[in-house]
Amino acid sequence: MLRLVQWPSYVDPVLARFRTDQRLLALLEPLLGRDHKQIINQLHWKPPGAAQTEFGYHQDVRFRLQRAAYHDLRRYVQYGIAIDPQRPENGCMTMVPGSHIHGELAFPERGEILERDLADGDLAAVGIDPAAVVDLVMEPGDVAFWNLFLVHGSRPNRAPGDRRLYINGYVAADACDRGEWAFRDGASCPLGAPQLVHYEELYTRGEPHYVAIG
Repeated sequence: MLRLVQWPSYVDPVLARFRTDQRLLALLEPLLGRDHKQIINQLHWKPPGAAQTEFGYHQDVRFRLQRAAYHDLRRYVQYGIAIDPQRPENGCMTMVPGSHIHGELAFPERGEILERDLADGDLAAVGIDPAAVVDLVMEPGDVAFWNLFLVHGSRPNRAPGDRRLYINGYVAADACDRGEWAFRDGASCPLGAPQLVHYEELYTRGEPHYVAIG
């Protein structure tokens, strides 16, 4: 089962257009300025009735490997564009408002995030009350922003329809040594040859390929 695609904008012109849409720049500029690099470009897909498609509670900061290349983690923003309605029954995101103020938390190690259930025990282990969790309900076209330190996850899809969410992550350009340029002085930057972000094998295995989880 295909659960997510990394950097689909290289092969899909519609997704490529939205990654540097000037309407999104208007939302990002007050947070990051006018020079942005992009470090996340993903399409998360939960097909109809796919019960085993949970994402365990986590913070996105855990994926910023090679930390020396990622500076000032306060100047990073993630956003998701809803392609389908996002509801509890079809696996919408769940998040803990205000959890970003705690900084990086030491969640229990229970394997890959894509293989973990939404366990209240994981929250309790880092001092978060599970009752604080809220569902991120969205309509198609809605945009949600969140911080690298925000605690979140997502439910399984137990509904008869798709649940797709287009996720992009940006950083003020001077706060990251890696990444694809998205905006230079407010001007949209098209993708060129792939640049090193998180995938350390980029220059030895740069072709599109599948990775099996579990």
